[in-house]
Amino acid sequence: MDFFNILFFFPPIIFLAVIAGVIFLVVNLRRRRSRIDDGIGTVRRLYFYTVSFVALMMTANGVMLVGMDVLERLFVGSTLSDSTTRLAWGLALIIVGLPLWALHWRTMVRQVSRIPVEIQSELRKIYLYLVLGVALAFVMIGAMAVLGQIFSTDDFKGFPWAAVVVWSVVWTLHWRLEAGEGQLTLETVGIRRFYLYIVSMATLVLLALGVGRVVHIILIEGYSSAFSVSVVMPENSGIWAPALRTALGVGIVGGVAWAAHWLIFAARDFES
Repeated sequence: MDFFNILFFFPPIIFLAVIAGVIFLVVNLRRRRSRIDDGIGTVRRLYFYTVSFVALMMTANGVMLVGMDVLERLFVGSTLSDSTTRLAWGLALIIVGLPLWALHWRTMVRQVSRIPVEIQSELRKIYLYLVLGVALAFVMIGAMAVLGQIFSTDDFKGFPWAAVVVWSVVWTLHWRLEAGEGQLTLETVGIRRFYLYIVSMATLVLLALGVGRVVHIILIEGYSSAFSVSVVMPENSGIWAPALRTALGVGIVGGVAWAAHWLIFAARDFES
C-alpha cells in the first residue's frame, strides 16, 4: 500500500471523533436542562460564535493567500494571471471576513467583560478548541510541505510557508486566550480533554506511520545492498529517496505535535 493511501484512514477517524463530540454535547446539554442560564443565552452564543468562526476562517485563509502570493512573486516569479487571481481572492476574503469577525468577536468580548460567567460557556470553549484544531491541522500540513522543500523533494511553493506562519499565529493567540481563562467546570474540562486526546491520538498515528515507513525503507535498502537483490520500490530507490524524506517529514511533524500535546499540555491530567 502506498504511504499516502494510509492517510485516507484519517477521514473516518475524524468522522468518529465528530460523532463522539456530538454525543458528548448532547449528554452535557441534558445535564444542564435543570440549570438557569445567567448569560446571554444559548441561541445568541451559537450565532455569535458560529459567525466568528466562519469569519475567522475567511480572514486567515485570505491572509494566507496574500502571503503565498507575495512569497511566490519574490522567489518563484509566478505567472501574472495565477498571481492576480490568487491575490484577488485573498483580498476579497480579508475585506469581507475581517470586519465581520471583528464586529462579532468584539461583541462577545464586551459580553464576557460584562457577564464573567460567559467565560465558562461550553459553546465558547468549543469555539476556541475548534479554532485550535483547524489551525493545528493547517500548521501540520504546511510544516510537512516545508520539510519536503528543505529535504529537496519539492520545488519552492509559497503555500506551506504562509500556512505555517499564519495558522501558527492563530493557534498561539487562541491557546493563550483559552489558557488564561482556564476551565472551572467539569464540562469545560471535558472539552479541553477531548481536544487534547483526539489530537494526541491523531499525531501519534502520524508519528507511527512516519517512523514505520522510514524503518521499512531502510530495511528494504539494507536487504537489497546486503544480498545484491533488486527490490522493487514504489518510488525512487536509494536510502535518501523521496519516499524516505516524505516519511521523515511526516514523522517529525507528528512527533513534535504529539510531544507538545501529550507530554506537555496533558502531562498533569491524571484525573481523566
